[in-house]
Amino acid sequence: MTRLTSPGEFCDDARLLFTLLDAIDSDGIMAGTPFAARWSAVKARIDAGGAYEAESENFYELLVAIDGA
Repeated sequence: MTRLTSPGEFCDDARLLFTLLDAIDSDGIMAGTPFAARWSAVKARIDAGGAYEAESENFYELLVAIDGA
C-alpha cells in the first residue's frame, strides 16, 4: 500500500478504517499475527469511548502493516 496522503487526512475516514479492520479481524485474518494484539488494544480504546479520529493514524498503520505482510 502506498501512502498518498498524510496521516492527519485519515481523520475524516476513521470510522471506515475501523470498519475495515474489524472486518479483517472478523474473518480471522489477524488471528495469531502480531497485528492481533495491536488491533485489540486500539479496539479496546474505541470500545471504552475513545474517538475514532484520535485513532485514525493507528488504523491506517495497521492496514499498511497487514498489507505488507
